[in-house]
Amino acid sequence: MPLQLIFTSARQGLVPGRTGFCTVARHRAMPERLAQLLEGLGTPHEGAAGATFTFRVLEAAGQRWYVLSRFVARGLDYTQRDNRLAHHLAFSQEEAAVLPPPAAVAYRWGQWKDEWTGDPTWLDGETRPLTLKPGPALTPAATWRQVAGTGAKAAWLVNAQGPSEVALTQAPDTETVLRLLAEAAALLGKSSWTAGFTTDAAVTGPDGFPWCVGRVPGRTEIDLATAAEQPAPTGELARAAATGLGPTTPTGGPAPKRAPKAAQG
Repeated sequence: MPLQLIFTSARQGLVPGRTGFCTVARHRAMPERLAQLLEGLGTPHEGAAGATFTFRVLEAAGQRWYVLSRFVARGLDYTQRDNRLAHHLAFSQEEAAVLPPPAAVAYRWGQWKDEWTGDPTWLDGETRPLTLKPGPALTPAATWRQVAGTGAKAAWLVNAQGPSEVALTQAPDTETVLRLLAEAAALLGKSSWTAGFTTDAAVTGPDGFPWCVGRVPGRTEIDLATAAEQPAPTGELARAAATGLGPTTPTGGPAPKRAPKAAQG
């Protein structure tokens, strides 16, 4: 079970005397330094609907943590102002090693919080294993086939060293994006939890995220609206993505041509 932390605007936080945006629930076993880092991420999300997901690797208390986060804006807080909420799952390296890629966990875990209405609480009693909804196999890359014409194009997101730095533009709905990222991460095999991502680079910024949804200056851009018109990559990795057969170690694949910069005005 990962360690959890929930951060939102509340009349009373978990720490006595804290109000406003603060932690309202977390596991006591979470190192204080990790909790501070997660609180410092804030609640980067815009709009009253939908959610922003991020995945990043953090160092805290002499350990590496694999942090999957979901940010939403829902309802009003105790001051009757728009409220936001961040829900973080922090996995150890041992936990991450036996799970599907983080983007798959994001859409297959059904207990993300949209709001917090109870009293502040320690989550020490929640020690059950992470329960994920059933999901389709990640190879062959069926979602890439639906969006871009062939699963081979999942190889656009990786290279010989691991995840490539790319920006996905004209993206469909968030769950479809997460499925695309999960299928690409699956090509990395045991390194699938090295591919940091954000589903909205405009609000989170691109730093620390090899995979960004939204335009990022200087990044290779993959326009998902026209991806079916681009030639597919070749090589073993692309073949594995398209067929589900063969090695899933990063051998790379050419990315589509970089899109011209948008006119400024």
